[in-house]
Parts: sequence; structure tokens; C-alpha cells
Amino acid sequence: MIELRNLNKTFHTQDGALTALDDINLTVQDGEIFGIIGLSGAGKSTLVRCMNLLERPTHGEVLVDGQDLMKLSPAGLREGRRNIGMIFQGFNLLEQRTVLSNVAFPLMLAGEKKEMLYQVCLDAKGKLLTCRCISKGSGAVAFVSVRQVLENALYAGASSIILAHNHPSGVALPSQQDLLVTRQIQEALSPLNIRLADHVVVADSDYVSMAESGLLAR
Repeated sequence: MIELRNLNKTFHTQDGALTALDDINLTVQDGEIFGIIGLSGAGKSTLVRCMNLLERPTHGEVLVDGQDLMKLSPAGLREGRRNIGMIFQGFNLLEQRTVLSNVAFPLMLAGEKKEMLYQVCLDAKGKLLTCRCISKGSGAVAFVSVRQVLENALYAGASSIILAHNHPSGVALPSQQDLLVTRQIQEALSPLNIRLADHVVVADSDYVSMAESGLLAR
């Protein structure tokens, strides 16, 4: 859930103060889809950027799943943003990398000591719908809920999904548990006509694509 309370953003220019957002109150419940419509310069982009503090509001509250982002430290905010999916007009992808390695790259950079699982939802044309962390383990193992994976895919209206998780051990080779859970998810998605396009395992500067390695059932 996203909640904005009394949000205000004022820019200070040579001509004086310019209020872009004035006392905005908005609640978006889980599963709801909202569109922001307005003339050029109305503050649409500023509002969206304030939702994950890429643009810091002058005052007000920004809550995502009950957590006030305005009260987080810089390190806490970076951690919180990993659970917020955002699609930019400029995708900021690395042109020399494939889709899979673009998905894997943030996990490589994060240097996480805990196992984390990300789910990417794609539409019928392969365009990105959502990308979010759906599980973070207490150590070398992250709990995977097959039901949550299905719900995320259905909420997003996905035609296919990609899973990606890291191995803090530094070895990218999929474990037997990885293969078992992947098969369970693939079998659960099949009656819904949603395809598991890949499951990527990341470790340090290496990754293994189950699809490219022939480890996904066809």
C-alpha cells in the first residue's frame, strides 16, 4: 500500500518559491491501479518521484506498506527502495547486457549476505510490468511462497515471469532445493497460462540462467 499524507514540494528559484505539490493526500491499496493525468508542468513526475524519495518532499509523509520513508536513514532508504518497483521513461538498462544480466546485476552489486528472491513480471510483449523483492531470508536460505508468486503474477496481469535470487555462498550453481521450488512454481503457473521464462541464480560476479542451462521443463 502507498499512502501520501499532507505532501508538499516547493522549489526555490530565482523568481521565488514555486509550489509543485500542495497538501497532497492519496492512498493506493494493494492491487489498485491509478493513473495520474495533468497538463505538462502540473507536477505529475514530481509526485511520482516523491513516492520513493528520488525527489524529497518539503514536508509530509510517504508511507509504503506502513513504513514512513521520510524517517529512514540514507542506508535504510536504499534498503527500502529494493522493495519498490519503479519503471522510468528512460529504462537505464546496460546496453551491453542481456535482459537476464540486467535483472541479475542489482543483486551482484548489492553484495547481500542474506538470500533474496526477486520476481519480475512481463506482459505478452515481454515488457516490464513489475520487479520486486518478494522474500528475504534470515541467512543463506529465503522462504519461497508459491502462492505469493502466483498472486503477484495475477495482480500484475503477467503473461510470463522471471525469478532471480542470490547465493551468499558465492556459488551460482542452482541447488536441488532451487530446482524443486522452480518446478513447483512452474507447475502452479501452467494452469493460469503464465510462463516461467527463467530463474536466475546470482553469486558475486557470476550468474546461472536455468533457461539457458536447460534446467527449466519445457
